[in-house]
Amino acid sequence: MLEPATPMLVVLAIYLLFGLFLGTGNPPITNTAVSGMPRSMAGVATSLISAARQTGTTLGVGVSGAIVGSTVTGGGTAFTDAEQGVWWLAFVLGVAILALGLLSTGQWAKGTAARAAELFEEVDRGAAPEAATAPPVTGTPGPHPAG
Repeated sequence: MLEPATPMLVVLAIYLLFGLFLGTGNPPITNTAVSGMPRSMAGVATSLISAARQTGTTLGVGVSGAIVGSTVTGGGTAFTDAEQGVWWLAFVLGVAILALGLLSTGQWAKGTAARAAELFEEVDRGAAPEAATAPPVTGTPGPHPAG
């Protein structure tokens, strides 16, 4: 783990790996969000995943700052001890993202994506999906209030 005496080269290597993993993780996430959508909805999917990524980044910085910032008055190695908690949190969340990625690329997820794409294509063609069609209204319409 990182300590005050950790050589700068080791710290740079850790941050390089962290950035490499983030850089190789984001494109597949965007691809997964867009691939199951019809072309007319690709922009919506891309904007939603981008907003989710920005929100996650903002929350991550805030939570990390709260964890590490609580040690400002501790002095000594309190900062690096608290920083280890942030690294463990990043590790656990990375494993959770990996698990979700594996789950979202399985047969069940592919079937769900195909059914959702069919519904979006029906809406895009102007036909209402079967589940969303309302029964016909019967009877005569009443008078409309003036106003």
